[in-house]
Amino acid sequence: MEITPTAIQKLQEFAEDFDAPYPRVEQIATGGCCSAKVQLGVTLDDAAHDDDEQFVFGDLTVLVKKQFYHSIDGKLKIDFLEGQGIVVEIINDQGRFPRASS
Repeated sequence: MEITPTAIQKLQEFAEDFDAPYPRVEQIATGGCCSAKVQLGVTLDDAAHDDDEQFVFGDLTVLVKKQFYHSIDGKLKIDFLEGQGIVVEIINDQGRFPRASS
């Protein structure tokens, strides 16, 4: 997993603001019925669980469900982009980063 310094800073700020110390990368369904989409995003959690992978970046611990993380071979990048917020990308074999923001 890759994470930019700006993303670390922003995730630490979000976690402090919402009193939930663990940012969690997960699949988030949006829309409904025939127009539902699944994107990657970041939510906040108050605890880590046995089925989580934990990644420590200084004072920040990011959680990802083990099954999901291993299904993508750990190819995640987290960034913060002005106007988009936290962006989670899966790095594919060509090195491109399909974008999904939360």
